[in-house]
Amino acid sequence: MHVKCRMYWTGILVMLAIDIYLFGFFVGPAVWGVQMIWIPLWAAGVINGIGHALGYRNFEVKDESRNISPIAIWLGGEELHNNHHADPKSAKFKAKWFEFDIGWAYIRTLQLFGLAKVEYARNYGSAALRHDENAVDAAA
Repeated sequence: MHVKCRMYWTGILVMLAIDIYLFGFFVGPAVWGVQMIWIPLWAAGVINGIGHALGYRNFEVKDESRNISPIAIWLGGEELHNNHHADPKSAKFKAKWFEFDIGWAYIRTLQLFGLAKVEYARNYGSAALRHDENAVDAAA
């Protein structure tokens, strides 16, 4: 999914407004500042580190990426790190029946309201193989 919007910064301002509403005028901006630092640090450092060290693999890729699902479902889909490395352009990371990609659920919800457009999302599994030329059987 590519961000192709003139107002790409509105999410950051909405988060600031929510933090001010929840925590007040003085504490809210401080919470927002911590979030602005914490989110990239968490995503780039912790998730990338753990996602290359622990977990299971659905696909043989050139790196050591691994899935850390289901213990990390609260990571917004990034727990399916090996699946992401196998097809980085896909908006959907789920490859097995037991994997839940909450990031995909967020994208589909945004799509429902016309706030996102999915350009590419690979389908996985044996049923998808019968209907989708881009499908991959993760069990193979």
